[in-house]
Amino acid sequence: MIKDRWSARFSAEVTNGGPIKEPDQYGLFFNLKYFTMKRLILIAICYVCMCASFSQNKGTDTASSIKILSNVTIVAPVKENSTVQLADVKGTYIFAGGKSEVVNLKNLNANVVDNNPRQLFSKFAGIYVYENDGTGNQVNISSRGLTAHRSWEMNVRHNDVMTNSDIYGYPASHFNAPTESIERIEMTRGSAALQYGAQFGCMVNYVTKQADSAKKIQVESQQSAGSYGLFSTYNAVGGTVKKLKYYT
Repeated sequence: MIKDRWSARFSAEVTNGGPIKEPDQYGLFFNLKYFTMKRLILIAICYVCMCASFSQNKGTDTASSIKILSNVTIVAPVKENSTVQLADVKGTYIFAGGKSEVVNLKNLNANVVDNNPRQLFSKFAGIYVYENDGTGNQVNISSRGLTAHRSWEMNVRHNDVMTNSDIYGYPASHFNAPTESIERIEMTRGSAALQYGAQFGCMVNYVTKQADSAKKIQVESQQSAGSYGLFSTYNAVGGTVKKLKYYT
């Protein structure tokens, strides 16, 4: 009897346009909108599952029609890294376990005519550079927040020969080789630089170009001109004669 009464009430509500939600004597509710939403969600889930199954079957059908192409070989020149590390042992010096860097100028896009130190040391992290002239004759660099004036906190060398004027008095570096003659710049930081001297900064070594061992004589000449009357000339002669190797 209760079931018949509930069915008759529901039919009357839908037919006469009455309220959609109505409680009966047992506190039961029937929401037509909620019932319709559940059906829509169920239909959507079934549709998604059918589409996924169809796409998988379609993929297996087209797998047999895949064409395997021949191997493709890409050839490109390898650009040499401009920054490398020093060897573990160099002569009587040991660099294993220390922080060292080497920059080859031939792989560095720098202006070697003006002796621009900002471009020369751009690949060295933590190096501070300031200029007090526009000619590049005086290189002022430092590290660890030290004073960069005339590089007096650095151990500056040219082909492993120290160029600081007075290491314990006024250790300013007054000599700077032409950048065109430099092949690479070596730098040693931290405690590994103490084997060169008592400077708080790091060690900087300018290594010049070497003579060609396959030629008796070789001439190199560079002439550069620019605005504001700029003119720079660099000339070098080198070679190897038996056991004698020269470069000047």
